[in-house]
Amino acid sequence: MIISNMDTTFDLGNLLVPTPQGGLRIGNTRVSLDSVVYAYRDGATPEEICQDYRALSLAQVYATIACYLNNRDQVDRYLENSEQCAEVIRQDLDSRHKEFLKDLRQRLDVARQAPTRRWRSQIPLRPRLQWSYCSGCPSKVAELRYGDRTGSRSIRGARPGM
Repeated sequence: MIISNMDTTFDLGNLLVPTPQGGLRIGNTRVSLDSVVYAYRDGATPEEICQDYRALSLAQVYATIACYLNNRDQVDRYLENSEQCAEVIRQDLDSRHKEFLKDLRQRLDVARQAPTRRWRSQIPLRPRLQWSYCSGCPSKVAELRYGDRTGSRSIRGARPGM
C-alpha cells in the first residue's frame, strides 16, 4: 500500500492506515503515527510506548519505529507538514475566538489568584469511638466512626478482654 500526504509518500503494507483528514493511524487503532514517533524521539522504549497506547501490540510499535527509522526523511516531512497545518488551524481559531479566549484567560487569572476553597472531602474527619452491643451476642462491640452529619464510615471489632 502506498500512502501519500501532500508531498510525502509511504509504502508500508497494512501498518499505516490513512484517515479522511490526511493523518496516519497505526493499523485499525486510533493511535497516530505522530504519537508513536514523538514518544520514541522523547526517549520512550517500545515497551513504554506499548504501555501508554494499550491499543497497540508490541509488534506494531516495533514495526512503526522500524518504519520511522527506514523512512526518516519522509516521516519528518510528514510531521513537519502536520505541525504546519496544526499551526494554521491554531491561528485561525485564535483569530475567530479572540474575544472569548481573552475573557476566558481573564477569568482563569482571577480564579488562580482567589483563595482556594476547602471542600468537604478535604476536611479531615474526626474519629469517634462508640461501644455497642452486637445483636444476638452478649459481648460489646467497638465501633469506630469517622464522619460528620452528612455521612459516616465505621470499623467494627470485638472489645478486647470480653
